[in-house]
Amino acid sequence: MISDCPSWLRPERQLVPRRPDWRSKIVLGQSFFTEVTRSAVPIDLRALDRLKASPFAMHLCTWLTYRMSYLKKTTMIPWESLQAQFGAIYARPRDFRRKAFTQLEEVIRVYPTLRVSQTDTGLRLHPSPPHVQRSRGSGHGSALVGQRLSSDLRSVGGCRSEVESTS
Repeated sequence: MISDCPSWLRPERQLVPRRPDWRSKIVLGQSFFTEVTRSAVPIDLRALDRLKASPFAMHLCTWLTYRMSYLKKTTMIPWESLQAQFGAIYARPRDFRRKAFTQLEEVIRVYPTLRVSQTDTGLRLHPSPPHVQRSRGSGHGSALVGQRLSSDLRSVGGCRSEVESTS
Protein backbone atom coordinates (compact mmCIF):
# COMPACT_ATOMS: atom_id res chain seq x y z
CA MET A 1 0.00 0.00 0.00
CA ILE A 2 2.95 2.32 0.53
CA SER A 3 4.88 2.70 -2.68
CA ASP A 4 7.75 4.79 -1.31
CA CYS A 5 8.84 6.12 2.07
CA PRO A 6 11.83 7.79 3.70
CA SER A 7 14.75 5.53 4.53
CA TRP A 8 14.29 6.05 8.29
CA LEU A 9 10.92 4.28 8.03
CA ARG A 10 12.25 1.28 6.14
CA PRO A 11 12.77 -1.95 8.12
CA GLU A 12 16.33 -2.33 6.90
CA ARG A 13 17.36 1.04 8.40
CA GLN A 14 20.49 1.26 10.50
CA LEU A 15 20.35 0.19 14.15
CA VAL A 16 21.46 3.68 15.16
CA PRO A 17 19.32 5.93 12.99
CA ARG A 18 20.62 9.20 11.73
CA ARG A 19 18.65 12.35 12.43
CA PRO A 20 15.50 11.96 10.33
CA ASP A 21 14.64 14.41 7.61
CA TRP A 22 11.29 15.75 8.89
CA ARG A 23 10.54 17.15 5.45
CA SER A 24 10.29 13.63 4.09
CA LYS A 25 7.09 12.33 2.63
CA ILE A 26 5.41 8.97 2.33
CA VAL A 27 3.93 8.13 -1.04
CA LEU A 28 0.77 6.09 -0.69
CA GLY A 29 0.00 3.67 -3.47
CA GLN A 30 -3.12 3.32 -5.58
CA SER A 31 -4.25 0.34 -3.49
CA PHE A 32 -4.29 2.53 -0.35
CA PHE A 33 -6.23 5.28 -2.12
CA THR A 34 -8.75 2.76 -3.46
CA GLU A 35 -9.24 1.15 -0.04
CA VAL A 36 -9.72 4.49 1.72
CA THR A 37 -12.30 5.72 -0.77
CA ARG A 38 -14.07 2.34 -1.06
CA SER A 39 -14.36 1.85 2.72
CA ALA A 40 -15.16 5.40 3.78
CA VAL A 41 -17.49 5.81 6.75
CA PRO A 42 -19.13 9.23 7.08
CA ILE A 43 -18.83 11.05 10.38
CA ASP A 44 -20.44 14.29 11.48
CA LEU A 45 -17.59 16.77 11.92
CA ARG A 46 -19.85 18.93 14.09
CA ALA A 47 -19.93 16.05 16.60
CA LEU A 48 -16.15 15.85 16.65
CA ASP A 49 -16.00 19.62 17.11
CA ARG A 50 -18.23 19.30 20.20
CA LEU A 51 -15.92 16.57 21.56
CA LYS A 52 -12.65 18.37 20.74
CA ALA A 53 -11.81 18.95 24.41
CA SER A 54 -11.27 15.20 24.79
CA PRO A 55 -9.20 13.19 22.31
CA PHE A 56 -10.46 10.05 24.06
CA ALA A 57 -14.10 11.00 23.36
CA MET A 58 -13.24 11.87 19.74
CA HIS A 59 -11.50 8.52 19.27
CA LEU A 60 -14.37 6.66 20.93
CA CYS A 61 -16.95 8.45 18.76
CA THR A 62 -15.02 7.73 15.57
CA TRP A 63 -14.50 4.08 16.51
CA LEU A 64 -18.17 3.58 17.46
CA THR A 65 -19.30 5.26 14.24
CA TYR A 66 -17.12 2.84 12.29
CA ARG A 67 -18.27 -0.22 14.28
CA MET A 68 -21.94 0.68 13.88
CA SER A 69 -21.47 0.98 10.13
CA TYR A 70 -21.23 -2.81 9.85
CA LEU A 71 -22.56 -4.23 13.15
CA LYS A 72 -25.35 -6.75 12.51
CA LYS A 73 -25.76 -8.35 15.95
CA THR A 74 -25.12 -7.44 19.57
CA THR A 75 -21.42 -7.71 20.33
CA MET A 76 -19.53 -7.65 23.62
CA ILE A 77 -16.15 -5.88 23.66
CA PRO A 78 -14.15 -6.85 26.80
CA TRP A 79 -12.77 -4.03 28.93
CA GLU A 80 -9.27 -5.43 28.43
CA SER A 81 -9.57 -5.03 24.66
CA LEU A 82 -10.96 -1.52 24.98
CA GLN A 83 -8.21 -0.53 27.39
CA ALA A 84 -5.54 -1.89 25.05
CA GLN A 85 -6.96 0.22 22.22
CA PHE A 86 -7.95 3.42 24.03
CA GLY A 87 -6.46 3.59 27.50
CA ALA A 88 -3.05 2.07 27.82
CA ILE A 89 -2.03 4.97 30.05
CA TYR A 90 -4.35 3.79 32.84
CA ALA A 91 -2.57 1.46 35.27
CA ARG A 92 -5.76 0.28 36.94
CA PRO A 93 -8.58 -1.16 34.82
CA ARG A 94 -11.24 0.41 37.04
CA ASP A 95 -9.78 3.88 36.34
CA PHE A 96 -10.02 3.19 32.61
CA ARG A 97 -13.61 1.96 32.91
CA ARG A 98 -14.61 5.06 34.88
CA LYS A 99 -13.03 7.37 32.29
CA ALA A 100 -14.49 5.37 29.39
CA PHE A 101 -17.96 5.62 30.89
CA THR A 102 -17.79 9.42 31.31
CA GLN A 103 -16.46 9.80 27.76
CA LEU A 104 -19.16 7.49 26.45
CA GLU A 105 -21.78 9.77 28.02
CA GLU A 106 -20.31 12.65 26.00
CA VAL A 107 -20.37 10.58 22.80
CA ILE A 108 -24.03 9.66 23.36
CA ARG A 109 -24.86 13.38 23.62
CA VAL A 110 -23.63 13.88 20.03
CA TYR A 111 -24.74 10.42 18.76
CA PRO A 112 -28.11 9.95 20.52
CA THR A 113 -29.18 6.91 18.45
CA LEU A 114 -26.12 4.97 19.63
CA ARG A 115 -27.14 1.85 21.56
CA VAL A 116 -24.45 0.65 23.96
CA SER A 117 -24.52 -0.70 27.49
CA GLN A 118 -21.84 -1.09 30.10
CA THR A 119 -21.41 -4.41 31.92
CA ASP A 120 -18.90 -5.71 34.45
CA THR A 121 -17.06 -7.53 31.67
CA GLY A 122 -17.13 -4.95 28.90
CA LEU A 123 -19.09 -2.74 26.59
CA ARG A 124 -22.07 -4.27 24.80
CA LEU A 125 -22.65 -2.80 21.34
CA HIS A 126 -26.15 -3.12 19.91
CA PRO A 127 -26.85 -2.51 16.21
CA SER A 128 -27.66 1.18 15.89
CA PRO A 129 -28.51 3.55 13.07
CA PRO A 130 -25.42 5.16 11.54
CA HIS A 131 -24.33 8.48 12.95
CA VAL A 132 -24.53 9.99 9.46
CA GLN A 133 -26.60 8.49 6.68
CA ARG A 134 -24.58 7.46 3.65
CA SER A 135 -25.22 9.56 0.59
CA ARG A 136 -26.85 7.87 -2.34
CA GLY A 137 -24.51 6.72 -5.05
CA SER A 138 -22.37 3.81 -6.01
CA GLY A 139 -20.37 2.02 -3.35
CA HIS A 140 -18.88 3.32 -0.16
CA GLY A 141 -16.73 5.88 -1.96
CA SER A 142 -19.78 8.07 -2.41
CA ALA A 143 -20.26 8.11 1.37
CA LEU A 144 -17.85 10.97 1.86
CA VAL A 145 -20.41 13.60 2.79
CA GLY A 146 -19.66 17.11 1.51
CA GLN A 147 -16.17 16.28 0.25
CA ARG A 148 -14.46 13.90 -2.10
CA LEU A 149 -10.86 12.95 -2.15
CA SER A 150 -9.04 14.28 -5.13
CA SER A 151 -7.85 11.59 -7.51
CA ASP A 152 -4.46 13.26 -7.22
CA LEU A 153 -4.17 12.42 -3.52
CA ARG A 154 -1.18 10.09 -3.46
CA SER A 155 1.16 11.41 -0.79
CA VAL A 156 1.19 12.86 2.67
CA GLY A 157 3.96 15.29 3.52
CA GLY A 158 4.22 17.63 6.47
CA CYS A 159 0.78 18.94 7.40
CA ARG A 160 -0.44 19.23 3.83
CA SER A 161 -3.32 17.29 2.38
CA GLU A 162 -5.06 17.64 -0.94
CA VAL A 163 -8.85 17.59 -0.65
CA GLU A 164 -11.29 19.01 -3.18
CA SER A 165 -14.69 20.35 -2.28
CA THR A 166 -17.64 19.03 -4.27
CA SER A 167 -19.58 22.24 -4.02
